[in-house]
Amino acid sequence: MILTLLLVLLVIGSINVYASEKQKIDVHYFGTEGCSNCMKVESFLDEFVKANRFKFHNDSFSGFEIHFYQASNKTDYKTHLSYSTHYNLEDSQKTEVPAIFVGDKYLIGEKDIINNFESVMFNYLHSIEEYQKPDIPILSDEEVAELEQDRFENFRLLGVFTAGFLDGFNPCAVAMLLFFITFLTSLKKKNKEILIVGLSFILGTFFCYFIIGLGLFRFTYIFAHAKPVLLTLYSIVVLLSIIIAIQNVREYSSIKKGDFSQIKLQLPKKIKHTIHRIIRNKSMSKALYITAFGMGIVISVLEFACTGQVYLPTIMYILSAGTSMASAYAYLFIYNLAFIIPLATICIVIYSGKEVMEVSHVFIKKMHYIKLSTAIFFFTIAGIMLYQIYAIL
Repeated sequence: MILTLLLVLLVIGSINVYASEKQKIDVHYFGTEGCSNCMKVESFLDEFVKANRFKFHNDSFSGFEIHFYQASNKTDYKTHLSYSTHYNLEDSQKTEVPAIFVGDKYLIGEKDIINNFESVMFNYLHSIEEYQKPDIPILSDEEVAELEQDRFENFRLLGVFTAGFLDGFNPCAVAMLLFFITFLTSLKKKNKEILIVGLSFILGTFFCYFIIGLGLFRFTYIFAHAKPVLLTLYSIVVLLSIIIAIQNVREYSSIKKGDFSQIKLQLPKKIKHTIHRIIRNKSMSKALYITAFGMGIVISVLEFACTGQVYLPTIMYILSAGTSMASAYAYLFIYNLAFIIPLATICIVIYSGKEVMEVSHVFIKKMHYIKLSTAIFFFTIAGIMLYQIYAIL
């Protein structure tokens, strides 16, 4: 009896040792919320799991496991960079999603994953290629910071910068700044004081738009996995982009003919009068620099009905590209930095001795180029967002 029990225990022990020698194929998937291509890949992976969950149990493997990471999460973002660095990906691919790392292979982008993932897995399963579990060292915060410095040299950066720069020439923003500076000039303020107050006003504008952008990001991420909501948002952005583009084409044509009465992308008269009243009432304050910063915030909120026409599509463009939250914040910063460049330039030009009316005349003279550039940009945004809708469907 005792001998039989010992034999049973020995057999069970041998089975456990044998089982422990078998390994799982670990698949590491990286995506982000709100990325339509990521949604498509995740659905593809779910189907793969359902169809093949038992096929990988054999003499070599005890199955496979897909580890899902959200690159919008700070910890997972660092893990993503660690894998990308270990696999020696090019800088342009290091944070691209969706991405899969398995064994010594990596697949980047929706098409690459859907076309090749199954063959990679079955090559490992049938020992055509030997599977080896990689040992990935996780990067330190300092190493991640170094990699971040060169991360934005791609089309998305150019697109976001262009959107912000064009929005900075928005008649709403420029007109309010010129009115503000004109009013300060009428108060006999010196050029240096006008420059500092103007830059303080612009800094308030930057701060306000950045905070609004953060709010839009968070709102969009909340609904990132709700496909109907995402489709609705994308559709609104497509419609808004096409409307803005067509209106800019019309305004370009009218301005070329010398007719400025057709400019529709501007603030309603009531809001303009409200802003003018705020400027007149608050510009007499002794703490003028602090007041100018606060006015920049208040006026930006009122102006958002005008400048937000460009801002919202840009926000959705950034998110649809599948960027991490850290990357999205960086893009948002770049957008708003580009937005204030034209405004800051106007302040500096006036400080250097140019009259407000002279600057205004130059701006009006070149406005048709701005309108045409804006139209081209938003037709491009509409095309990109239509592709994202197609990818979700």
